[in-house]
Amino acid sequence: MKAGAKQKCLAHLQRDLKALKSSRFRDNQQFSSDVDQVLEMARGYYRDYQTGKLSGAELAQKRPMVEELLQNILNNPPAKGWPSDSQRLAHRRFATLAGVVYVYELPTSQTG
Repeated sequence: MKAGAKQKCLAHLQRDLKALKSSRFRDNQQFSSDVDQVLEMARGYYRDYQTGKLSGAELAQKRPMVEELLQNILNNPPAKGWPSDSQRLAHRRFATLAGVVYVYELPTSQTG
């Protein structure tokens, strides 16, 4: 996937999460908030990489934690399950979310 396509995918994900924040269903709002927190954390790590606070290797070490946090959101739905809007977003976009966040920001061939 090219960087432009990854950026577009991330932009679509962010748009969809924003729409869930205004949902009338509290669980959609919670899902959006939880995912957005993880994305903001990942963006913060990337900003630290860009400013030299983290090396490429250090940034790469953060990826498993971010992926685990995202997976924990999916694996711990509310008692009644995720509302259909959240489920749809999770199935459509979540499978590649962690990869999009990091592959877009740091090519796998980059180290150091």
